[in-house]
Amino acid sequence: SFSHLMISALAAVAFAGEAPENTDSPRNIVAKAHLDNKDVKGVIDFSAKNGTVKVHVDVTGLPDEGGPFYYHIHKSPVPSNGNCEATGTHLNPYNAPLDDCDAFDDDA
Repeated sequence: SFSHLMISALAAVAFAGEAPENTDSPRNIVAKAHLDNKDVKGVIDFSAKNGTVKVHVDVTGLPDEGGPFYYHIHKSPVPSNGNCEATGTHLNPYNAPLDDCDAFDDDA
């Protein structure tokens, strides 16, 4: 549910360290990712304003069970041939330490 997504995002922010100041980022930029699957649809907005980046996720069509549904961002988009392996690793521009994922944990 959205509340689980928000709690997860807030927890990630609470445990995140300080990122170095970046002075050459473009200002007032908006990027959109459109999700247009058969069942799952949505929009993800990224907006850079006043030195911050805000991410807004709006997704519909997720199953009633099986959540919470988390998301992450890869370095590259899925190419036209659909090869998800080509997306590379998760976006981590400041090389923040990552916890290993336990595939047997309920939150994996």
